[in-house]
Amino acid sequence: MRYTFAISWLVLIAILHALPGDDISKFDFLDGLHIDKLAHATMFMIAFVFLAYADKRQYNLTSFRYIIVGLAMYGLALEYSQGYFFENRSMDIFDWLADICGILIGVLLFRKIPFSTSTTSCKKV
Repeated sequence: MRYTFAISWLVLIAILHALPGDDISKFDFLDGLHIDKLAHATMFMIAFVFLAYADKRQYNLTSFRYIIVGLAMYGLALEYSQGYFFENRSMDIFDWLADICGILIGVLLFRKIPFSTSTTSCKKV
């Protein structure tokens, strides 16, 4: 069940990256705040928390490394896809860097928030 949320979130991220550029509304008065970069960081921060929480070895440093590298490569693949496959979209290395910042914030957040639910709480009775 925990992986369902994580996988669903990753699919949602891919869908948002695939939307044609014309379908995304422009907010001229927010350009200075770089809302796009904040959205990228937030999406990948949540993705890290969902995946780390779903992993049964959630406090294993090796598991964290796999999640970090996997999400970073996922973000890079999505940026590459925006540049070469998705209509009216362009690849932006700074979006990928925002993804990585979000992942690292997710690591810090996950380590600071106590998750009291045991890994066996989803078993059928």
